[in-house]
Amino acid sequence: MKKIYLEVGAHPRYYSLVKKPPQGFYYKIKGDYGVAKYYNSRNKNFLRTISNYVIKYLGIPRVFYYKDAYDCDLIYSTRGIIPLNMKPFIVEGEHFYSFVGLKSENYGFRQKFWINKLLSRKYAKKIIMVSKAASEITKKEFPDLSDKIDYVYQVPIYHKIEKKPHEGINISIANVGDVYSRGFRILFNVVKKLRKHYDVKLLVLTKNLLPEDQKEIKKYGILINNTSSIESGPYHDFWSLTDIFVYLSFVDTVGNVTYDAMMAGVPLVLSNIIFNREKVENYVNGFLVDLPFSQWDENGKYREIKVDLHYYTNEKVEKDLYEKLKYLIENEKEREKMGKYNLELIRRGKFSIYQRNKKLKKIFEEALSS
Repeated sequence: MKKIYLEVGAHPRYYSLVKKPPQGFYYKIKGDYGVAKYYNSRNKNFLRTISNYVIKYLGIPRVFYYKDAYDCDLIYSTRGIIPLNMKPFIVEGEHFYSFVGLKSENYGFRQKFWINKLLSRKYAKKIIMVSKAASEITKKEFPDLSDKIDYVYQVPIYHKIEKKPHEGINISIANVGDVYSRGFRILFNVVKKLRKHYDVKLLVLTKNLLPEDQKEIKKYGILINNTSSIESGPYHDFWSLTDIFVYLSFVDTVGNVTYDAMMAGVPLVLSNIIFNREKVENYVNGFLVDLPFSQWDENGKYREIKVDLHYYTNEKVEKDLYEKLKYLIENEKEREKMGKYNLELIRRGKFSIYQRNKKLKKIFEEALSS
């Protein structure tokens, strides 16, 4: 059995990576890790202290020397942190900006030069992005590295969610930090209009809703002020009550919560940005809604959003979203069909642990044999 030195971050997506390694491999993670504990104790303070200065002003990307990896066959480093070890390694990121801490202002010709140089070494076996779109963007940015670049979806462990009976249709939105940059204002306005004709409620799961919205939402739905894991009670209850999930993100490269929505077996209504198109096909498992702008252009490059998304809405987007939600509300069989399709995607399909580990195993084997 081959030993992989795994460097993980605090993000919940790494929980399944730690707990479900590919067959024939096991991970070495120093100490009594717990994903967040490991991240906080090992890398976070170091990187926060020096990384911004080093990356922005010296042009050096995120790098680290893993001294504990001496007895491992391969290093698997996440979050765009490039190992300096003279040992075979794989590095993972959600965008090529991951190599500079996901801060586009830190990225320029010097950073690009060093990223290319460090990842051209013989020890760099694979560069994994967490979406197909991100892998294609990274290949365009680093054409000399294209043979090394691939993608692996970092997906959650499947948990069965028992649906709870309820009156009407519950339309949901969720995000840990900021529902406003995920289209809350647009959705809230649309739900108000839908309630004039349909028995619908808005379910919101977040910790950061403006006081005026917290007060008003009581008239139109339910606010769940909890953002812990899918195994926890309130989070599980949220999905058990959800009938349609809406996530009109202006900013995401991944949007991990969409995988939880698939696990809940409901249709997805997502923004038509470059990173969402591999998740949803119109009339198959949900809908894509066009936005007039987003943080990402069609080449996946960052562009600044110059409006306050706490209050931003758009009449054309509201109309489009209204029609798509109206279709789902009026067509129960379509909702069920789309929900089942999403459930299969996360249980056995391209967003399943099985498919992720199948691909990871192949990548590990190729990295160790080359």
